[in-house]
Amino acid sequence: MGRTRTLLILLAVASTAITEPAKAGLIFDVTEGAGTVEVTLSGSIDLGATLGFGGTASNTSSVIRPHVGVLTLGAPVASAIYDLSVSAWMPFGPGNGTVGTGSGDRVALLASVLALPFGYSSGASLSATGSYLGTFDSLGLTPGTYITTFENSSSDSVTVNVVPEPSWWALLFTGLGASVAVLRKR
Repeated sequence: MGRTRTLLILLAVASTAITEPAKAGLIFDVTEGAGTVEVTLSGSIDLGATLGFGGTASNTSSVIRPHVGVLTLGAPVASAIYDLSVSAWMPFGPGNGTVGTGSGDRVALLASVLALPFGYSSGASLSATGSYLGTFDSLGLTPGTYITTFENSSSDSVTVNVVPEPSWWALLFTGLGASVAVLRKR
């Protein structure tokens, strides 16, 4: 009797996981290069998760403002603003940020709105890049993963991954390897 009950519970949990809708969202990957911070955007948004069209945004430059969670990427063209049920984006550092350059689809996280290209179709793929002079330290970026989920949707979110420069990891592991070699020699 106990095994049958356990099996039924496992089947119920598995069927719930299988029928859960796929999560949509935008992913901003922030990396540090030689004197620049690079941001790459990928993903899609279900416009049904927004509160609807709220106006237009002007064609500003690409901007990164970690202390308020603002990111603007893509070509500097006017875009459509969609209101969201979020009070603010998740901050990803204490810095005031800077202005940079961008290419690709115009996407912006601004206060409690999301700016997308005019004519965007719900679920369509988005991609953009942004480049900002400076380093994580000078721009006030804190490494980590920052997720903001839309309050009126369990399936849409925005993720900002602030990832240290790959050479930082190489330097760390080289130093650890050298330390181990010295200790083994003794």
